[in-house]
Amino acid sequence: MREIDLPQRSPRGGRRKLDRLWLEALERSGPSIILAHAPATPPAELSRGIEEFNQMLFWHCHETLEGLWLNTAYPLRLFYQAVIKVSVGFQHLSRHNRLGARAQLADAVRLLRLMPPSFLGVRN
Repeated sequence: MREIDLPQRSPRGGRRKLDRLWLEALERSGPSIILAHAPATPPAELSRGIEEFNQMLFWHCHETLEGLWLNTAYPLRLFYQAVIKVSVGFQHLSRHNRLGARAQLADAVRLLRLMPPSFLGVRN
């Protein structure tokens, strides 16, 4: 496996650019880089966020996972970002905001396609 030569933390104000660069790198390299950075067990916040999602508490899921996402280095943070985007997409659907839902879910699908089919207890 080839290591990706990109920063694992974004400089202030540079998150979107670094997200894009990591996304492009993952599209070229595949899921092996994500697997190399995976924790041995899923974080408790991820498990709690999934429970909230399954209970249709989409905003709570987003809030639960946001801290995890903010405190995680690349490339793993893109996985948490994908799960958050799914949750936000469903929150938009629950409010009948189809445009917002479509945008969030399209972003989530793009990210999840780069992940292993089953990762940290989440099947995509």
